[in-house]
Amino acid sequence: MQSFKRSYQRLPFKTPLVSGHQILPNKWLISRPICRQSVVRVVADSHRKCWKRFASHQQLNTNHRLYPSVLIQRPDTKRMVFIDNENQFAFKVIESLISEESVDMSEDVVTNESVDRIIDKFIAIPPEEFRDNPIVINDLVRALKSLSLRQLLSVLESVTKWPILELPFDPLFYKVWSNIDHELADRLTADQQLNGNKDVEKYLLFGNMFYRLKTANIAKFNDTLVKRLSSPDFELNKTSILHLLFYANLHRTVDPKATKYIMRRMEALVNDMDLHELGVFCMTCFKTNIKLTDQLLTTIIGKSISGVSDETNNITRTAITKCIRHSYHFHFEPQFRQYIDKLKQLSTNSAMTSTHLLNLKHTAHICDKELMDQTFDKLYTNLRAFRLKDIERIFLCLSNFYHELDPKKVESICDELHTNADYFQSYQYPVCLLNILHYLAVLQFYPKLLLRHCFETSFLTKIMKYSRIDFQRHLLTTNTALSIERYEEFGDILVDPERVYRYHRWILTEEKQSIPYITKRHHLLNIIYMSLKSGLQHRVQLCHIFPFRSYPFVVIWAPNSKHFSLTPTTELKQNMFNDCIAINVLEINDYAIVDKQIKGSVKLENRLLERLGFKVVVMPWHHLTGYRSMRAKYNAIIKEVTRLDPSFG
Repeated sequence: MQSFKRSYQRLPFKTPLVSGHQILPNKWLISRPICRQSVVRVVADSHRKCWKRFASHQQLNTNHRLYPSVLIQRPDTKRMVFIDNENQFAFKVIESLISEESVDMSEDVVTNESVDRIIDKFIAIPPEEFRDNPIVINDLVRALKSLSLRQLLSVLESVTKWPILELPFDPLFYKVWSNIDHELADRLTADQQLNGNKDVEKYLLFGNMFYRLKTANIAKFNDTLVKRLSSPDFELNKTSILHLLFYANLHRTVDPKATKYIMRRMEALVNDMDLHELGVFCMTCFKTNIKLTDQLLTTIIGKSISGVSDETNNITRTAITKCIRHSYHFHFEPQFRQYIDKLKQLSTNSAMTSTHLLNLKHTAHICDKELMDQTFDKLYTNLRAFRLKDIERIFLCLSNFYHELDPKKVESICDELHTNADYFQSYQYPVCLLNILHYLAVLQFYPKLLLRHCFETSFLTKIMKYSRIDFQRHLLTTNTALSIERYEEFGDILVDPERVYRYHRWILTEEKQSIPYITKRHHLLNIIYMSLKSGLQHRVQLCHIFPFRSYPFVVIWAPNSKHFSLTPTTELKQNMFNDCIAINVLEINDYAIVDKQIKGSVKLENRLLERLGFKVVVMPWHHLTGYRSMRAKYNAIIKEVTRLDPSFG
């Protein structure tokens, strides 16, 4: 027994459920008397089976990651988690398509009187007293293979009444549902007679029951069901395919073969679905990173334009909008504009819908000042209706289009994010907050209270829990902007140069590992550098100036200037590089509107370069494509430089 106990304690299992609770195996092994027995004897009936069962649930959970940007609210806040709202709404939609009375659940197992007595005893347990009946629970688990599907369903339905769903996770609760989960998965795998939608629907009832138990995201049965039914052998109807989509949504992953099958069936069924059913489909596509086919995208946009109204549920509107944005292609821009214009006319758009509608326009590179003003005013008027992630998305769109904002309204929003930090969880999700500060720096807003809190040592230590690349770029961007533009006001809180240098090296290393090949920007930088090097010799340098950038600038130094490189002691200050020229090479992704308007983040870089004393030459990616010889490229670059600085010689 002790060896099993030690092996359990070595396992790094910690599984969050849909409910937010966690399964901690070491809790099973804490001995405390229950009816003259210990939890160890009650729970661990077969240690090897228990270990395998838990390992399978943990494996399913690896794809259900909770990012810092996913705002799961703390228990002491009274706000409903939006993700849970989405799941509840989707579950109501699919549950309305099926009923237990209409499903054929013929007895596949012949039961006897002793098994019936065990079932009756189990169901008769008062929900509040299930912890006092471990022997009945053990008897039930041992008799599982003798139970019919209808009896198994009755057992699960009885378990849904246990108050454990609102309390810390309990080992007896896990013992019941996990054993039934594996028993059902084994029966489904062995069922060779499974044929037709009526046979399928009896299993769908169990998938729904696991959702009611708030364990559907790690149920082996649900995962097995999706894989088994996603086969060309089945021509699933609307009810079955929507259930599979819902289970895949909870697991946050879909097998590629299953994806191909689901897309094919959806193309055949999409015209028979209403908007709420389409919302369930779109919700799954977005959360499992599936892009719609051209046919599905066209159909869904068309049905949404014709069917959406003020009475349409906002979760449906949001799900469809997110899915359309995720599947965006510039060929569909006219349909995108029609869809956005239709939703803009609705007066009942929620904060979430407005946010993703603005985000859709941002993705489509459409600058809609009216929509930006409406969304920002809605944010200012009713800030508490927005999650921190929504606020981050809104400021991303506003900053990339460099939209002019009322300073007093921005200050009011930032003050409330600080004053009511517990409500918004401003400091529990530092990545979101640092992104917001970055986007505000682009628009030349520097909120004092938020900045001072975010640059405290305790806050920076908390950020280290997340991957480096997630926060360091935004932290260094804000730090660099403060150092150059607001040093007198914020110089006392800046990150020390040695740490800035260390973060910069981490960014370079991680970017090199994630992008091992030569990118188009690298190629353009090399062309410009070699072209200028042929004529200006040592005055030209490929130089990292900003610690938050992984790409260098091409710099033409003044005749008496020395070459520059970032070091652990470098501090960037205004007018450090007077009379020098920096060339900023732009790719297509650097434009908010291609060839018309560069993104706000690029404008921030150019603004900071100018504050450092540089004269900035913006070189789009396509300006040198028409020149073949090095001399022609050199002349074209010098022409751009001379246009900016006629005295350059």
